[in-house]
Amino acid sequence: MSVAFAIEIRSIRIPAQQRNAGEKNSNSRRSRNHPLPLSMADWDSNASRGDSNTMHTLIVIGSGLFLLGFALLTGNWTSAGVSTAALVFIPVWLALSAVNLWLGVTRAGYSVPEELPILAVVFAIPAIVALVAWWFFRTAR
Repeated sequence: MSVAFAIEIRSIRIPAQQRNAGEKNSNSRRSRNHPLPLSMADWDSNASRGDSNTMHTLIVIGSGLFLLGFALLTGNWTSAGVSTAALVFIPVWLALSAVNLWLGVTRAGYSVPEELPILAVVFAIPAIVALVAWWFFRTAR
């Protein structure tokens, strides 16, 4: 079964009134360069960044699934068991997803409210797969 996820990332801009004090139209594209929103009217989609952000999100989700597979194999090879490895993976993945959020805020310039839905998606997909693996392997030891 193949599932495709498309996440549209929007960049938030507000008018920089101090820099553009002489401009009469504060909604012009040049004046919208501050990262915090004042209202819903200040939302501005940025199509050139959307594709790379969607790809980054898919890469992070794929990395989580790969890390989960590695954890499950490691649990199978050790005495811990696959179900224990699946449960240990969840807090580890939450910490790594939080690092991804932190990098999005500090390096990519997004605000925390912009990154929280991405954190939810990035964390939830591998965590749900880990819970399914735990449920499936919990009695088979």
